[in-house]
Amino acid sequence: MNMRIKIEKNGQAGVYLDDVAWISQIGLRLPQHKVWKTDSDGIVGGNWSTSHGEDEHGSYELWQREFSLDGEAFLSLSLRMHESSLLINGELLRDIDALKREESFEDATLLVPTFTFPEEMSFFLSTFGLDGINDDHPGGYWPTAKIGRGPHDLPKEAFAPLVLFSDDKALVISPANLFLTSPLVRTDGGVGRGLHGAVDHLPAGTRLETLFVLGDDVTDALLHLGDILLARGGKKRPSSDSHPLTSSLGWWNAYGGYYSELMHPLNGEILEELATYFKKEGIPVRYLGLDLWYPYQEIGQAIRYIPDPSKYPNGLSGITKRTGLPYVLHLSALSKENAYGVDGADPQVYQTIAQELKSEGGIVAWHDWLRTQQHFTSALQRDPTAAERWFAGMAEAFEEEGLAVLLCMQTMGMNLAATAHPNIIAARSYTDYLFGQSQQLEKLAAQGMPGFEKERTPRQAYIFNNILLGMVLHALGMQPFHDLFITNSHHPEGFGDALATQEALLRALSGGVVGIGDQVGKVDKTIIDQLAFPDGILAKPDHPLYPLQESLGEDILVAYTESRLNDEVRWVYLAIFNISEKETPYRVNTRLLYENTHVIYDYFGKKIVSQVRGVLRPAEASYFILAPEKEGIGFLGLGDKFIAAPSSHIRGLQEAEGRVQVVLSLPLGGTYPLKVFCSGKLAAEAKGAEVLEVTSMSNLYTVWVRPTDESFSLSLAGRTMS
Repeated sequence: MNMRIKIEKNGQAGVYLDDVAWISQIGLRLPQHKVWKTDSDGIVGGNWSTSHGEDEHGSYELWQREFSLDGEAFLSLSLRMHESSLLINGELLRDIDALKREESFEDATLLVPTFTFPEEMSFFLSTFGLDGINDDHPGGYWPTAKIGRGPHDLPKEAFAPLVLFSDDKALVISPANLFLTSPLVRTDGGVGRGLHGAVDHLPAGTRLETLFVLGDDVTDALLHLGDILLARGGKKRPSSDSHPLTSSLGWWNAYGGYYSELMHPLNGEILEELATYFKKEGIPVRYLGLDLWYPYQEIGQAIRYIPDPSKYPNGLSGITKRTGLPYVLHLSALSKENAYGVDGADPQVYQTIAQELKSEGGIVAWHDWLRTQQHFTSALQRDPTAAERWFAGMAEAFEEEGLAVLLCMQTMGMNLAATAHPNIIAARSYTDYLFGQSQQLEKLAAQGMPGFEKERTPRQAYIFNNILLGMVLHALGMQPFHDLFITNSHHPEGFGDALATQEALLRALSGGVVGIGDQVGKVDKTIIDQLAFPDGILAKPDHPLYPLQESLGEDILVAYTESRLNDEVRWVYLAIFNISEKETPYRVNTRLLYENTHVIYDYFGKKIVSQVRGVLRPAEASYFILAPEKEGIGFLGLGDKFIAAPSSHIRGLQEAEGRVQVVLSLPLGGTYPLKVFCSGKLAAEAKGAEVLEVTSMSNLYTVWVRPTDESFSLSLAGRTMS
């Protein structure tokens, strides 16, 4: 793909891909006392200069010009074009005042750059998460994914990032600095990259950086954007085994769980009961996520991060020592009457908070209500550098104490800022599980809390946003968390979820954090077995679900992830979701995802099929595993796991002399069903494991093995049927 800059006759620049204008009319807008000055009305642009150079990203072409207001230069605009990325930098040459518009992200100020794109161009974006001063408590909303076509389809809400896409290429646009106060916004006929509308003064030297990054499709463009931002921030995408939060099964008491603060408030006695129950029943929970464990003025406004004496009179540290289960500890916005005596913009307070969490047995700071803290702290809106200092100070304070960070109720600006902080390893991808649970909402209304009903969210919205925002979070160096869920479809007291298996599948496919929220004695152990090994380690794919681009904007959302040993040996996990309100048929050509010879396993149908097709009811899913076929044998993997061939446990697969040999590493002490397709009669031998039994149903075999070594090999051969 050829990406180049072209200067139009009016002096404005455009970005061309293969001689087609994708970005045009690159300019700027400057408000003065709430009156817009633009590069076509009041602002004068100088001549462009060009040069070439080389930096850490390779060779580049540089275009530069200055803009003047009232005869005095005030901004330098540079366009640095690499082979597949463009960095636009607007730098103030002098102090600028009278920038304030409204106290809102939607009414952003100092738009540099502004641009437009073709009406026929499709786009994907995420809304920003905060709006204006008139928002009620808690302020803002969960960022949501939007699909549209042309500038007229852009939402009224602020957003970031924005991805333009066609059949064979995509271009993502994102703020590249001052993330917390930098949205993209809709303008008349296009887009502007600006700052929060409360910003009134900016000093000389202030830079507004914006990245334009090319990719083959939406996912690829976002991953390339993430690569650049992570490299600039000195961070790598965390691997799934880098922390217990992301590698192992947890239990949580957040909204939607049985022991939520709204329903059955948690206490120390119940924590010990849970730990005893998990150990007795072999439920391999490895940490506890504790919501609202501290004194608060009202939910969302913390007083101090010490154990609430009415719930945990002896603290939390003693419990974790007895149970061996560490904590993911919840934080909210600080109350104005907080015991630390600070306002919401003070990053230094997190040094004390980090020490408090560590002393109680915390391994993760689960910082919730983040957008609320920004919304009700004016300095975090009107001062871009103060906002960056606050967020960075928070992350760094926890890092100094060895604590990872899970973001929750965050804005997209915070997600982008997380690219500079290695210990921010995960983030919630969408709203609370509670708001999709009708029976729980009805119970709350009956208990005098009808306000939660207005947040009711259809299951389709969870599917759509958790998948698409999960992809964005992964691109930005975090693992997604779909929130806790109830495993038991028959859970008493109205907590049962009829689609519990599907909810579990979504979390397995997310590649991220997995947590349950059932009552003592009510966990569905079959679902736990599908998610995790006996040691609590999750069976995970290599990355979260990516959408099949052809399905974006359609009633059927097709998404996939994989386990890849190499280019020739991979397992594709293919999920199909009906996100419409009507029963809808689907058909997927698996060659779009797997060019090599493969077998298709219908997970819910428990059979080998020749094609992926069917009919789904609203909010329903189908699930298929595509496995490599060699010598007439398709090794599907672990028959009791959603992710049948996790790269962490399937170490090799090769063919030789008419046999297929698989190398596995599975926890000792367990018995495992391995699913195998064979066109003939299957013969199975193992080294380092016992083959206990081989059963079959037509051409689908189950080989039951018990490992005797930490790593073992399984040799498979097909014999001609007589």
